[in-house]
Amino acid sequence: MRQDQSDWHKPAEPALEPFDDFYLREYPAVVGLLQGLLRSRLVAEELAQETFLVAYRDWGRVSGLDNPRAWIRKVALNQRGSFLRAYLRQQAREQRSLVLEEDDTISQIAAALGRAPGTIKAQLHQGRRRLARVLGTGADRGTST
Repeated sequence: MRQDQSDWHKPAEPALEPFDDFYLREYPAVVGLLQGLLRSRLVAEELAQETFLVAYRDWGRVSGLDNPRAWIRKVALNQRGSFLRAYLRQQAREQRSLVLEEDDTISQIAAALGRAPGTIKAQLHQGRRRLARVLGTGADRGTST
């Protein structure tokens, strides 16, 4: 059987790298990248796992890209951005909660002592400043009363 000459000029189909090989080779570098940016090995490993899960789910397409290494790093950076946004939202919620809780605590103390909440806030502020001076921390360090 003779092969048609037009078949000789067709580019060969690229051999797709198995996901396992790609994962084993690239995972340490992705974790290192994320750890360098986030300063947390634990968070870096978690985000790297999420990153490779995205790649695994679409490996048929990803493995055929010109540069899957660059793609995986871009996804890792996107994962980092999503993590940081979620972290900052959580921090803001916790801060709001602390402020509300402190105000509520101040109201409870004021009611228990029969004083105005403003008086309790002022006394709390003064007490914190004194404590900071005694401990040698805060903006009041080195000043005398």
